[in-house]
Amino acid sequence: MRILFLGEIISKSGLEVVKKLLPDLKSEYNINLTLAAANAVSYGYGLTKNHALYLRKLGINILLGNEAIFYRQELELSTLGFVLRPANLPAKATGRGYLIHNVDGVKIGVINMLGMVGYNRTHANNPFPYANDLITNKLKENNFNILIFHSLATAEKQTMGHLLAGSAAAVIGYGTRALSADGGLIDSTAYISDCGRIGSRHSAAGFDAELSAEKFITARPLRNKEATLQPELNAVVLEVNAEGKATGLTTIRRALE
Repeated sequence: MRILFLGEIISKSGLEVVKKLLPDLKSEYNINLTLAAANAVSYGYGLTKNHALYLRKLGINILLGNEAIFYRQELELSTLGFVLRPANLPAKATGRGYLIHNVDGVKIGVINMLGMVGYNRTHANNPFPYANDLITNKLKENNFNILIFHSLATAEKQTMGHLLAGSAAAVIGYGTRALSADGGLIDSTAYISDCGRIGSRHSAAGFDAELSAEKFITARPLRNKEATLQPELNAVVLEVNAEGKATGLTTIRRALE
């Protein structure tokens, strides 16, 4: 079983990269399931229903988001079962935070979690006991489970990777939008701190670097502007065997020619 997880798709340039590179990528790696981080798809802020359906049409099975998934009020998560918000938000939050996806009879649990470090607008519940309970109890009948963890702190993501080592097939981090170099296996669990982004390579997390610098220099709350120079795709491919154990993790960094 091979699972492709795409880095955070940033605005129009990110959508264009996905459209042009995803088909060949899925064929090259013989992908069975495709997931993507969708926090900044719609003009750099959140996700609209039209963009969610468009990405589904392009061949992405499951979209995941952090607290930014709620920035677009027209997105009604209860009607889009393939879009996951963080599972550890308060119980009355709309939508769902995990699902079970069936691939040729193989039941795969996909869980989306939000960390506790660096979030001012949204305060999620502690993800550590909740993630452990989901995987070892509620979702234990699946063939295997993977956790997608949005956090701004590398140590928080690494801690989750070690906590779930041997029980989850994978713990994949995202949030800093920079492909990290620590991908590999912890026991039988695939782990990486950050799967990167899909958008401009020469940018500040996908946005215009000069404008980002001006925000820091002047302390003005300027609205970010998408960067378009040298678009590229960051992603990871997970390999999971018939026993539900990870056997490999490959990082991908591919430029759009």
